[in-house]
Amino acid sequence: MPGKFIEDWVEGSVDISPGRTVTETEVVAYSWISGDVNPMHTDEVYASNSPIGARIAHGTLGMSIATGLSSQIGGLVGTAIAA
Repeated sequence: MPGKFIEDWVEGSVDISPGRTVTETEVVAYSWISGDVNPMHTDEVYASNSPIGARIAHGTLGMSIATGLSSQIGGLVGTAIAA
């Protein structure tokens, strides 16, 4: 299946990828790699007292994982433009 460019996407269309569990180790590693060591990502006690009540993964980590899952199902095949 060839990948889709943004103009090829249709509102409401669905692509299904494999499931993916994000581990605590990955969140901690991403914190250090990205430099975003906000306690909402890294400190269980701090995060447990927040309105969310637990640590959360970075939004950009989620987007990176979504890109990887899209790549795994062929969603990006032939769409990369690099100089």
